[in-house]
Amino acid sequence: MTMSTEIGALVSTAERDRISQVIHEAADLAFRARVQHALALRVGEHGLADLCRSKNAAGITLARWDALCASTRNAASPKEFMAFARVLRVSPRWLAIGGGDDPFEAPPAGWEVFGSHADQPGVQLEFSKRLDEGLMPKWERAIA
Repeated sequence: MTMSTEIGALVSTAERDRISQVIHEAADLAFRARVQHALALRVGEHGLADLCRSKNAAGITLARWDALCASTRNAASPKEFMAFARVLRVSPRWLAIGGGDDPFEAPPAGWEVFGSHADQPGVQLEFSKRLDEGLMPKWERAIA
């Protein structure tokens, strides 16, 4: 029995829902901080006009952009989320940290395929669990 299974067996449905809500809120806060950090770097390097061109080229409307900036769970599909990460010029895997629907279970099907760096398509990366003060992983390395 895994730790997540043990926790799931010990709590009531109402308590499980409350825990899930708290975890989702915390994950969304961390996600929004990563998005804001990535946006600041992206706009700082390439300007707002380039960001808008990239967003439009990816087919992301302003309403979808706002939804995607709020939570990983707002992504209509892994493909849309990956396009969002490419516009931000960050790794989709890093951006999706903690994005599973149920904190007691593995991430939903499709999310585990994230991992190609925007600048090196097809290269799978792994990241440190610890983040620096800018909420970026302390290191990343290619997986052989």
